[in-house]
Amino acid sequence: MNSLGGEFIWDDHSFVVNNTYIRNLSNSLLFFTNHYTGATDQLSSDVYRPLTTMSYAIDYAIWHLNSFGYRVTNLILHSANAILVCILLLLLSENFFIAFFGSLIFASHPAQTEVVAWISGRSSVLFLFFYLASLIFYIRFSREKKERFYLLSLSLFAVSLLSKEMSITLPLILMLYDIHFPSKERPKNRILRYIPYIALAVFYVILRVSLIKKVGQFEGWGDPYSLFLTMSSVVIDYIRVLFLPFKLCAVGYVIPMAASIKEPRIIFSIILLIAIIFAGIPILFRRHRVLSFAILWFFITLLPVLNIVPIKTLRADRFLYLPSIGFCLLIPCIASLLGEKFNKPVIGRINIIMVFCGILIMSYSLKSSLRAKDWKDGVTIGRKTVEASPNSAWALTALGANFIKSDNYSAAIGPLEKAVALCGWYESARGALGECYLRLG
Repeated sequence: MNSLGGEFIWDDHSFVVNNTYIRNLSNSLLFFTNHYTGATDQLSSDVYRPLTTMSYAIDYAIWHLNSFGYRVTNLILHSANAILVCILLLLLSENFFIAFFGSLIFASHPAQTEVVAWISGRSSVLFLFFYLASLIFYIRFSREKKERFYLLSLSLFAVSLLSKEMSITLPLILMLYDIHFPSKERPKNRILRYIPYIALAVFYVILRVSLIKKVGQFEGWGDPYSLFLTMSSVVIDYIRVLFLPFKLCAVGYVIPMAASIKEPRIIFSIILLIAIIFAGIPILFRRHRVLSFAILWFFITLLPVLNIVPIKTLRADRFLYLPSIGFCLLIPCIASLLGEKFNKPVIGRINIIMVFCGILIMSYSLKSSLRAKDWKDGVTIGRKTVEASPNSAWALTALGANFIKSDNYSAAIGPLEKAVALCGWYESARGALGECYLRLG
């Protein structure tokens, strides 16, 4: 709720404020056939999310350029997603405590603030709604064998794909579900029902590439070996953020490219990943499949943002919105198992595990509430981003640009000069700094 009074920030101007196409719902067909209708500037060449654009157009029809309404929509979608997470976890665990506690973690986790409090996070909250609904109907179909559930699942997957690219992992999650929770159905039948999902995913990729004329967002981060080492440390930092959500940074993370496997952070990351994937998961698969499913969910749903297909960001909090559901299943399952062993009452029927769960949710909620306030305007979130990542030329330039918008040219010079010192080739920083020098004579 603390984010509702905030203004349009950063990419919001490209997706909403300066995008004249969303100002008329009669352009709806164009959203699907012309990717330039999705955003202005460079963003129009990087993304194809017609249903997200449609949602902005609907918001504009109601609210025009009142940012309050767009943020309300994000909040409603996030709340709906928390309910769907609860339903999904209940289907997977058949335990109401696990489902309810997990959905509270999802609703309140501080890493979600970038997606919910930033209007440009719309694509994430929107695609996840359809993604989860599709998965829920697939699970119901696999248990009840009612064809309408299968058709609903397929339709919702198609809608999710048109909302954001990260939904492309759903076929893998369906396979993961069937491996962990097998039915008496013949394996051949299960394989056959994956084909329409895979066909939809392939069709989406072909459509997207044919429209924006490229596979990745840019040519890539260079040497694949160095990128692999770097992304291994990024994955471990994502795990750290889920367990310890401190030093959150909006967009502007600076990730140094790894030069050698001998770097301490790389050695630690690779050893930990090997231990989890090749030791932990096989043991859990035999003993507690829900835990195994939760961990593999995290890794599988993270694949689209690991720069296998190049994207312009190595690391961002918003990329955890879907993978965090694995964490939201893992922690309640562990708490439930511990509760069976340490069921010591504290007050009445309240035991130690319930107290721990309550403290965790309250801590997450407080942190999220405070973090949401950072998104009220560009200067505030810019300052917080620079505090978290002081060597991010992008964050420094964004902060300087917001000072320029308020005609505070003297305040803009400091961060812009530092941005140029860090990245002398950064044209946006130089251009903004030149404007400040000109204005100040």
